[in-house]
Amino acid sequence: MTAQQLVAFKNPCAWNDFMQNIALVSFHHARRIKALVSVSKFKDVFDGAPVWHCAVSILTVNGGTLTLEGAGEKWNRRARQVAYELLGGVGQPAERRDCTRLVYRIFRKLSEAEIARLDPEWVAIVAEDPAREGKPW
Repeated sequence: MTAQQLVAFKNPCAWNDFMQNIALVSFHHARRIKALVSVSKFKDVFDGAPVWHCAVSILTVNGGTLTLEGAGEKWNRRARQVAYELLGGVGQPAERRDCTRLVYRIFRKLSEAEIARLDPEWVAIVAEDPAREGKPW
């Protein structure tokens, strides 16, 4: 595992604590690219199973977030490339990809070996997304 993957793996988060852990797992990947890697659970992603979650956004020169549409194809291609680099070597092959107005994301189920290394109490937590009920990604 890379350093970023290891931090995420050692600090898994369910939706209710995701926002407080976000500073721990987000970082500037490169000039104008901000990313986060987490081990998380989302009720509507792989039925709440533990997942690797990578989100990548593109920044303006002043540090604001560009819309993916406004960023252009070159930066969108770079965001996808970074997301795949950051999840290299972890999880199962099956994945879900999507994007919001501002973020390109990949969700990949943890492998059985990775799940076995997690705290069983965390694995037993049922995924809930109360802040997102009824809201699309």
